[in-house]
Amino acid sequence: MPRSSRIAPAVRPAPRTASSLRPPVRWRSSPWSTRVITSRESTVEPVPDIPLFPLGTVLFPGTLLPLHIFEPRYRLLVQRSLERKAPFGVVLIRSGQEVGGHAEPHAVGTEARIVGLSPIADGRSYIVARGERRFAIESVVTDAEPYLVGRVRYLDEQDGPDAAARVAEALDALGAYLLGVVAVTDGSHGERSLSDELKD
Repeated sequence: MPRSSRIAPAVRPAPRTASSLRPPVRWRSSPWSTRVITSRESTVEPVPDIPLFPLGTVLFPGTLLPLHIFEPRYRLLVQRSLERKAPFGVVLIRSGQEVGGHAEPHAVGTEARIVGLSPIADGRSYIVARGERRFAIESVVTDAEPYLVGRVRYLDEQDGPDAAARVAEALDALGAYLLGVVAVTDGSHGERSLSDELKD
């Protein structure tokens, strides 16, 4: 049975932003294709227990975060997030390591949804995550999955009337741009071409 602990030590870490991650997220099309995931595809009601991705950076609501996914546990996290169209949580590391070790997260994080995916043939991938709602971590489950799982409480923060609709358009465009940059600047696969979605 999973053990649950309050925010404290022994929290498993996560890899860094867009240049430290590793294992197997492959998209339905060719593993070399770059895909933009629309807001409609990624919309799903969040759950109170969400996977946690501790990082050395903060994700704010309404902003985009490009990540290079290479660690096996975070490949699994991303794969499940895509399959279930479900969010995960990005939390700033309070102490510990971001890659390959244990990390203790701060008590407040941001729900993230994957809005862009660019798989690589060796199993790594680049994703673009969009920050949504902030949450407070009530407790952390440390042994249910290879990655941390947080029992969270979403913070009640009001947005303006049409802020979400206008920001969504800008974020979709920016997500496509970021994936385009990743696709043409990945040194190990410089010949990768952009998909038709990004060329339009």
